[in-house]
Amino acid sequence: MPYGPLFYRYNHDGYGEKEDGSPFDGSGIGRLWPLLSGERGMYETIAGNNADSYIRAMEGSTNEGGILPEQVWDSDDIPQKRLFKGKATGAASPLMWAHAEYIKLLRTKADCAGCDVIPEVCDRYVNLKTTQNIRVWKKNKPVRFASISSSLRIVSLYPAVILWTVDNWNTNEERHLHDTGLGLYYTDFDPGIFKEHGKLIFIFRYEDGKWEGADFEIEIDML
Repeated sequence: MPYGPLFYRYNHDGYGEKEDGSPFDGSGIGRLWPLLSGERGMYETIAGNNADSYIRAMEGSTNEGGILPEQVWDSDDIPQKRLFKGKATGAASPLMWAHAEYIKLLRTKADCAGCDVIPEVCDRYVNLKTTQNIRVWKKNKPVRFASISSSLRIVSLYPAVILWTVDNWNTNEERHLHDTGLGLYYTDFDPGIFKEHGKLIFIFRYEDGKWEGADFEIEIDML
């Protein structure tokens, strides 16, 4: 926008007016959200950069009363529908979440530190660089590699037994997945169970007796 950078929530967002400016009725086109400039400004401040352009962007999107809207119109003006480029759409106005982000951004700039950073979390992960020595495999995120020195967790959305091998099915073992009570089932392979440059191959057998129909593989290395 002429007054600074604004952001969309994500590609193909359907929550907003239609292309011709008619109201959202279950489908539409998501427009620019000023609150996201607040979030980006906080990120830039913490990264040691200047956030003034993001402050100006939020302020530029307000109306004559200083109200921050949920969304800002990003197309040519449609005066008959009270839609003007860079100003509020017909979405929520004021959006209190956006006002909160604006205040947080100003506080972050003043303190030169993230105003909502939890000190204990920052100390654990930024200062102490604490990590969890585990790799997690899921069907929608199938890791390709695991380390001999870390734990490997296999996760399933359904109760199952996994049949697994490290010698290309010359031998194999079975494991029942543990029920977390949260709709997830898993088993852990402890550090040291695999040899370097090996390969874990496994397959699922579900409660109804059906097999997955395909093997899954994870390369084992030092990493």
